[in-house]
Amino acid sequence: MSQFKKLLVWQEARELVKEVYEISKEGDFQRDFGLTNQMRRAAISIVSNIAEGDRLNSNAQSVNHFYHARASAAELQTQLIIANDIGYLSKDNLTIMEDKCEKISAMLNKLISVRKRT
Repeated sequence: MSQFKKLLVWQEARELVKEVYEISKEGDFQRDFGLTNQMRRAAISIVSNIAEGDRLNSNAQSVNHFYHARASAAELQTQLIIANDIGYLSKDNLTIMEDKCEKISAMLNKLISVRKRT
């Protein structure tokens, strides 16, 4: 039986969702419903695909979901850059959030590698 909640990458991704919600509640950011919604959906997609992938019956199916999670991390990172470009997100917050996306992507790479071998 899978235990996605014990996966460190799932825990990190879950924290990222909370942080995305927090930063997108500030100032003009909160009024940009399109970008805010898209960023929240991308963050939720990361953690959801990790959970779903861990619960599947084959490693090949799991790996596919982990790739989707990694792609959502890249999507979120792009949206964070855009938020910085238009003045919604400070450079410091952008750096912190980008680092978290990169960390999650690296963890997913490791998980993908392990699941491909077994």
